[in-house]
Amino acid sequence: MNKAHISELAMYWYFLSLQLDAGADSDEFLDELIETGSRLKAFLSCGRYTALNPFQASTSESVGVAVWLDDKGSIQAGELSEE
Repeated sequence: MNKAHISELAMYWYFLSLQLDAGADSDEFLDELIETGSRLKAFLSCGRYTALNPFQASTSESVGVAVWLDDKGSIQAGELSEE
């Protein structure tokens, strides 16, 4: 996977997570969130991305978010920012 593809994956996961927080909970939605999270988690684990060394995901519109794995192996994300 190249960095652009991983950034897309991370941003997609981030926005799915926001939708979950807003109340989206259909089976299809949850399946998509789990699948996307599993793929992102594998990459973050391989790259050893932590809070001290997060992956900086961004979109072509110069919007970005830092993502990493916490001590328990869960995906965490910072605040959405404009670059």
